[in-house]
Amino acid sequence: MHAYNAHIWTLDTSMKLGFLGFGEAAQAFVTGWRHAGLDLELCAYDILFDNDNESIRSRCRDLDVTTCNSPRQVGEGATFVISAVTADQVMTAAQSIGKLSEETLYLDINSAAPQKKQAAAAVVGSAYVDLAVLAPVHPKLHATRILMAGPTRDHLETLATVFPAAEAFSDSIGDASRLKMIRSIFVKGVEAVALECSLAAFHSGLDTDIFPSLNNVLEHADARSLADYMTERVATHGLRRAAEMDEVCDTLSHMGLPNAMSRAAAETQRLAGAFRLTEDLPGSDGKLSNNAEEISREVLKRIVGSR
Repeated sequence: MHAYNAHIWTLDTSMKLGFLGFGEAAQAFVTGWRHAGLDLELCAYDILFDNDNESIRSRCRDLDVTTCNSPRQVGEGATFVISAVTADQVMTAAQSIGKLSEETLYLDINSAAPQKKQAAAAVVGSAYVDLAVLAPVHPKLHATRILMAGPTRDHLETLATVFPAAEAFSDSIGDASRLKMIRSIFVKGVEAVALECSLAAFHSGLDTDIFPSLNNVLEHADARSLADYMTERVATHGLRRAAEMDEVCDTLSHMGLPNAMSRAAAETQRLAGAFRLTEDLPGSDGKLSNNAEEISREVLKRIVGSR
C-alpha cells in the first residue's frame, strides 16, 4: 500500500530546466514559476518548431523560454528534462534524448500506460522519473498535485522547489502512471458518458426533464460510497440492465447519435450480471452488500478463473 506524503522545501532556485514539448501543461508550469519569481533558466524543443509554428515560438518568447533546435540540446546542462508530449510520443521523446547522466533527471509527466513508461525508462536510464498529474493544470499551474515514482529520494528538495505539491509515491517506475490510468477510467469515462447523454438530451429537447432526474445519482458523500452503491446494482441486476442498455443503443442509433459509451455499459453490465453473484455467494440470500471491494474481488476471481 502506498502512502501519500507531501514534501515541501525551500531551496536556491537557480537551475536549468528543459522541456520536450511545449503545450498546455508546459506553458502552465512555466507561467506558475514566473509568477512565483523562481530564478529558472528555461528552454524547450517542440516538433512544431520544425514547422515554423510562430504561435508557439511567440509563447516561448513571452515566457522567456529559449527555443532549442533539437531534443538533445534541451538536455545540455539541465537539472531536469521534462517530457510533456502526447501519450503516443512517449517513446519517441525518450529516444530523441537518449541516455542521460545521473545529474539530469528526466521527468515524464505524460498520461501513458505504466508499461510504456517502463519502456521509456529503459531508454533514458536511471535518471527517469514517472510523474502522474492528478488534476487539470489550471488554475494551480506548477502547484498542481503530482505523484512521482522512481529514483526521487536524493532529489526531493530540488523537485519540491519546482513542483511544491509533488508527492513521492513509489520507488517503482510505472506505479504513479498505473494509478492515473485506473483513476482515468472514472474521470474520463464519466466525461464521455455525460457528453453522450447530453447529446441525446439536447437533441431530443428533453434536457430540462432528464438532468433534474439525475440529481439523486450524485447524492453520495464521496466516490467510494458511489462505487459501493453502483457495483451492487451492476452485480445484482447486470443482465436486466444490459438488456436495457441494448435498447438505449438502438434508441441512439435511430436518432443518428453516437452510442459507444452505452454499448460499453451494456457489455460491462452483462459481464458482471452473468456471474450471478446473488445466487453463488454463500450467505447472500439473494442480496449483496453495498461493498465495492467485496463485489470487485468476487468478479475478479471469476474473470481470472475463466481464462
